[in-house]
Amino acid sequence: MILKNKIITDIIINSVEDLYKLQPFLEDGTLKINKSQIARELEVDRRTVDKYINGYKKPETRNRDDCIKPFYDIISELLSDRNQQIFYYRKVLWQYLVDNHGYKGVYCNFAHYLKRYEEFESYFRKGNKTKSNEITLRYETPPGKQAQLDWKESIPFILSSGETCCGQAFL
Repeated sequence: MILKNKIITDIIINSVEDLYKLQPFLEDGTLKINKSQIARELEVDRRTVDKYINGYKKPETRNRDDCIKPFYDIISELLSDRNQQIFYYRKVLWQYLVDNHGYKGVYCNFAHYLKRYEEFESYFRKGNKTKSNEITLRYETPPGKQAQLDWKESIPFILSSGETCCGQAFL
């Protein structure tokens, strides 16, 4: 009878990710492994060593629930053409959902998940205009010499009665 054993002599364990190399020794019973000693040397818990020896691999990504799904219909209605309210920024939409619809998520997650929906992303992208090649020179004067203001005409206002009127304003 001829026995062929593959004897591994060069096992190097630098981290818990390398512990899977010890699994064949546990299965054969050819080597007794001191998990507590390995845990002390790697500065981890003994149960962590056991878990990684048995083949555990840390997942690359976390499985997270989509925070937009419960509010999809509300967001879709708010961003539709039928709605008079215009949301120029994602943050304004997020704040509106927090204040009026009980949304509990943080803004950065909301903005991240909102980008996954093309119909919502295109709503915020349509306001981005291409930049012109014109150069604007600043006109600077000493403090107190000149004042600058903006004049806006034909700004539509919707009154509480539902009536729409136009106004003008200094800004």
